[in-house]
Amino acid sequence: MTFDEQLAKLAIRIRATRKDRGLTLQEAATRGGWKHKQNWVHLEKGNGMTHRTLCRIARALDVSVADLINGGE
Repeated sequence: MTFDEQLAKLAIRIRATRKDRGLTLQEAATRGGWKHKQNWVHLEKGNGMTHRTLCRIARALDVSVADLINGGE
């Protein structure tokens, strides 16, 4: 699997986890420390992924970074 394919899967897991938790884009963004939901939309498209960003996303969704990366496996 290529890096881009892995990133696309990660973005899908982020969106699915947010929806499973019943969070709106704005709620997830706020919990992650972003002011605007557009920042979160950007992440759900697989853009701007850094280790620090993954940590913020995991905190906002109340999951571990490992669960985001591995899909809870």
